[in-house]
Amino acid sequence: MKQNLLLLEDVIALGKKGEIVSVKAGYSRNFLIPQGKGMVAHKNIFRLQEKLSEERKKQSVVDRKESEELAKRLESISLSIEVKTDTNGHMYGSVTNSDLVDLFAKEGLTIDKRFIKLVKPIKMLGKHTVLLSLKEEVEVSVSLEVLSDSGAVLPVRTPAKTEKEEAAEKAEELIEAEENAEEAKEEE
Repeated sequence: MKQNLLLLEDVIALGKKGEIVSVKAGYSRNFLIPQGKGMVAHKNIFRLQEKLSEERKKQSVVDRKESEELAKRLESISLSIEVKTDTNGHMYGSVTNSDLVDLFAKEGLTIDKRFIKLVKPIKMLGKHTVLLSLKEEVEVSVSLEVLSDSGAVLPVRTPAKTEKEEAAEKAEELIEAEENAEEAKEEE
């Protein structure tokens, strides 16, 4: 059974402060209400909702400004991390969101690991681009270089080809093969 709640603060993947959301009764009863993140929405709550929505709009402007300033600082940063590798250059373990949070902390930046958008942990040496999605949907890319701690120079990782690039290469190969076949027929 669903229950309507007025959110008293932002809840990731649910809603923003001042919104009325529908959630399962157990989630509201066991987490949102005891944590002070929401309250049961009833007909007398709409004045409070308007007040919270106004506060949220003001906070949104401040958050966006802070995120854009942070994004400008992040664009100029290039991170590097040394990892343990075997003799063939294969990594032991991987580089995860937590490792990246530590790297940002060394640069003097406080980044929440939920802002880092890694599809899966990095398991190859080389240069990578890490996407960060900050507050108010401000996105920024940061360059990360994963190095071997042994100091050995290893081949740099090349990004995987997209399906479109592979299809284009196959098409070019087919065209070349057809042209070669036509030339061979003309020579005969």
